[in-house]
Amino acid sequence: MRQWPFVVLTLIVSTSAVYLSTLVQVQQNREQIDLYTPDAATRNTRKAIVALYKSVDVAFANKNIDQLFSYFAPNFTFFNIDETVLNRQQFRQRTIEYWQLTGIPKVRHEVKQIQDSNGTMSVVVVTYFGSEKNLKDNECKDVLKLTNHGWEIISRRMVGSSNIGIYHYP
Repeated sequence: MRQWPFVVLTLIVSTSAVYLSTLVQVQQNREQIDLYTPDAATRNTRKAIVALYKSVDVAFANKNIDQLFSYFAPNFTFFNIDETVLNRQQFRQRTIEYWQLTGIPKVRHEVKQIQDSNGTMSVVVVTYFGSEKNLKDNECKDVLKLTNHGWEIISRRMVGSSNIGIYHYP
C-alpha cells in the first residue's frame, strides 16, 4: 500500500515533464512560423481588408445600396472586362439595374492576394454570385486606399470570369 503514493507521484512528475516539453516545442514552432509570416502591422492590414469585403457581402445581402457604396471611394473607377469604364455613380446605377433585373443573388468575396503598392493595396479578389448549384465567379483586381474612414476601394478591374455574361458588371 505504501507504493501507491510513490507511483502516483511518479506519474504526476512524468506527465508534467511531457507537458512541459510539449509547451517548449510549441513555443519553438511559433518562433519558427513567425520568421516566415508578415509582421503584425501587415497581418492587421490583411485582416482589415478581408473584413472590408465581408462587410461588402453583408451590405449586398441586405440590399443596402448606401452601405454597399460607402466602401467605394468618391473617385472610384470601374474597368469592365469589355473595356467599358464607369465612374462611381454609373457603377452604382448599374448595380441597382442589375438587382432589379436579377434579384439579389447571394454574393461572397474571396481575397486571393494582397500586395502593398506605394501606399495603396492591390487586391486580387474573386466574387462568387448565386446559389451553390448555379455559382458564377468573377476575378478582379481592386486597388484600396486607407482613409480616415478606413479602407476604400478606389478602382476595380475585371480580369476574368467563368461566366462573362453575368457582369457587364452590374
